[in-house]
Amino acid sequence: MSSCWIRPIGVIPQFLASIILLLAVLFVALSMGVALADFRIQDWRYVKSIQFSEGLAEEKLAEVAPDIEVFGESASGLVDLRIVENGESEVPFQMLIETGTSQRGRIQANIRDQGFVPGEYTGFVVDLDKAGALHNEIEIFTASQNFQRIVQIEGGNDGEIWTVLQKGARIFDFTLKDPNFTTKNTRISYPESTVRYLRVRILNEAGEKPLDISGTSVFSVVDEPDNETVYAAAIVKRSEDSERRVNLLTVDLGVNGAPSSRLVVETAQVNFYRRVSLEASADAQIWRSIGATGELFSYETAKFVGSQLTVTYPETTLRYLRMTVYNEDNPPLDIDGLKIHGVSRKLLFPARPGASYELYYGNSEARTPSYDLKRFLPYLETEGLTRGLLGPQTNNPGITIPKKPFTERLPWLIPVVVALTAVAVGFLLFGVLRQVKNLLPPPAE
Repeated sequence: MSSCWIRPIGVIPQFLASIILLLAVLFVALSMGVALADFRIQDWRYVKSIQFSEGLAEEKLAEVAPDIEVFGESASGLVDLRIVENGESEVPFQMLIETGTSQRGRIQANIRDQGFVPGEYTGFVVDLDKAGALHNEIEIFTASQNFQRIVQIEGGNDGEIWTVLQKGARIFDFTLKDPNFTTKNTRISYPESTVRYLRVRILNEAGEKPLDISGTSVFSVVDEPDNETVYAAAIVKRSEDSERRVNLLTVDLGVNGAPSSRLVVETAQVNFYRRVSLEASADAQIWRSIGATGELFSYETAKFVGSQLTVTYPETTLRYLRMTVYNEDNPPLDIDGLKIHGVSRKLLFPARPGASYELYYGNSEARTPSYDLKRFLPYLETEGLTRGLLGPQTNNPGITIPKKPFTERLPWLIPVVVALTAVAVGFLLFGVLRQVKNLLPPPAE
């Protein structure tokens, strides 16, 4: 009797395994179009020619900078950029973000012979202990506030014969107690020197008190600023919120994707101070803070002349920026325009005489390319390269718009197949269980 009912029961796990295998094959088949995507020139929507103003006499490294159209139509992070030679061969390239560098080394220095001549200057000598160390900047420490002075720096090795290193440099401090705000600059740059002694004279006009000098530091500075692009941005909306005592300005860069990190205010107004904050948006509807606040001021007074009209913020690629200006009880600031700056990008690639080159972009499915060039680029000369210029944007004439994967064209298909399979499995299991029940021996009495 046992041989009659054990066999059907053993069929059940085999049957279930077959169903699971069938479902797995179905899922793989339906998703193959997504998993096995191929990146070809035909998949890119846009192309720009790369032209060289000077012909190439030999193969050399060249550069080209993406423009606003490339930023706007490329995938996030510019991962879909490709350079193609003669319309068919992919060319390796490396994108460089042209951020500046700053290296500052402090040099041991002592101050001596400090004093002042009433109505003329405050002076002191800085001793660097020995000659030969390279230096090009001095910082003056003072607790004095709200001043502006002209400084002269001289150098020498014996403390007797002096040569002028810097003449007419300006240092200042601008402090407001309400609100609590201070901006100052007491660093003075001069041509690189190796002299042991520096003689500093801070000029005091009639009636000006000598500055309270507490010390100095001397530095060797290598400072290369960012290479920036200025975007043709426009103020598209101005509004005022009298309850919050603020006015708001919305500026449009034209596209999403352009990297920006610095805003410059254009105004003819003087003798003002305002706090500001920045927000960014992709559509001018939903705004988010980008963690940027700052102060704007411009003063032309007898004791201080200076301005700060720049706000630096974390880099964003969103199209719209909104600046909130906190007026307090002052009338709204008269702003003529806003300039938006971003750190420049450039593509470096090998170019050959007689070859034509194009930049392809506009493929949201593309991956970031990886070439050997990035590994040996640090050993190549990258200054003064032949610069290529981008032509107008055109549609890729060879583009083939890929069909959406089966699962995207029929999004309801997989749920329906799974549901029908579950129902079928249920019926089959019900029939198997009925057969098993009939084959089981009757219960013992």
